[in-house]
Amino acid sequence: MHTNFTNSMMRFINNLMDLNKVVLTLVLISQVCLTIAQTGSAPVAVGSCTDVVEVTYIPAYVHNAVYIANCYTCDPQNGCCAQSFAGFMFPSYTLQRYNHETKSWVSVTGSQETNKFTGLSEYGLGTYRVRVAIPAYYPAPSCPGGVRKVYNLFGQHYGYVGTWEFLYSNIVIVGQPTGQDNHFSFVDGNGILLFGSDPSLPIFDAQEDWKIDVSASKNYNAWWLAMYKKDPPNNLPWAVYQGGWQQDGPPANPVIDIAQWWKFDNVYPFDPGATYVVQWVATNKDCPNWNVNEKEAYICPSGFNCRFGITTNAGEEEVILYPNPVTTSFTLSGSQSVARLELLDSYGRQQATWAAGTGSYDLPPYIPSGTYYLRLFDGQNAMLKTIGVQVAR
Repeated sequence: MHTNFTNSMMRFINNLMDLNKVVLTLVLISQVCLTIAQTGSAPVAVGSCTDVVEVTYIPAYVHNAVYIANCYTCDPQNGCCAQSFAGFMFPSYTLQRYNHETKSWVSVTGSQETNKFTGLSEYGLGTYRVRVAIPAYYPAPSCPGGVRKVYNLFGQHYGYVGTWEFLYSNIVIVGQPTGQDNHFSFVDGNGILLFGSDPSLPIFDAQEDWKIDVSASKNYNAWWLAMYKKDPPNNLPWAVYQGGWQQDGPPANPVIDIAQWWKFDNVYPFDPGATYVVQWVATNKDCPNWNVNEKEAYICPSGFNCRFGITTNAGEEEVILYPNPVTTSFTLSGSQSVARLELLDSYGRQQATWAAGTGSYDLPPYIPSGTYYLRLFDGQNAMLKTIGVQVAR
């Protein structure tokens, strides 16, 4: 029994002789994580606009935890191994940077005894945290008090066998986010990207959910979201996300519903049939900059579905326009009820009209490339449908 126990201790001691070779078991890691969650003792890091990350709060640690050199005898009083030691243990710090491609944390420095990191220009703008190694007692349930005592060769008690608890600081941003860090896309209520994966002008039905997905944005801890109606020559009024600037990190849900932002009143009512501009700003609250990404979206008239090739109401005639984009002419299929066609630009201005005929229509040569909307009317001049059209000359 004593021989097996001594051999096990020797293997453990050899691992502890080199800091870089300390390996915690999965069970121990789980216990440490549970303890941290219960005590709320995570260290606090502070970022900067330039090249400094510093830990300003460090949890209390065990001062008399020690490295083990070897085990040479046993203490008759408590049956625990008496040991010589290599030195006392102190907190150490490692800076980690988040890799957005692999979704993982990577250590960019070795461990150090100081709690401040400078000269981060080598690593650049990014999202960082600090891993703090805190000395703690290695659990020994078979010993009185649950820990092993440590003696020197002369039988003097120096402390207790130590191990490491790894704590992680809060996330901090270093530097100013750039345009490459700022991305969002439009999605409708079903989570479908409109007009392909990179729409130039998405089209929403007035009664749909209207959302944006900001999950591709990175390296920011403050954000701003606003929208305005594109109404030349005056691009006001604004509808701003409630609460203004959000400075608690990225939104908990990266898919944000903005359909109800606009203020419904008699002065500036929400106007289906118009184009709206959405502004998304992602920045560092420690050194904010107006890092804005603007995109436009068109809102269909209420009650009409103007997305290409889609119908929503049972029995509604599905009219298909092709080719789309249009160069010189286009064809409508399934358009038996259509009596008149009207082409509008993104501001709602009429550009061309046609009387319904064989189903093929020539595009006037004066119409330039861009995004347009084809409205279809029946014989009683009731609008049947609006279809988004791309013109590519």
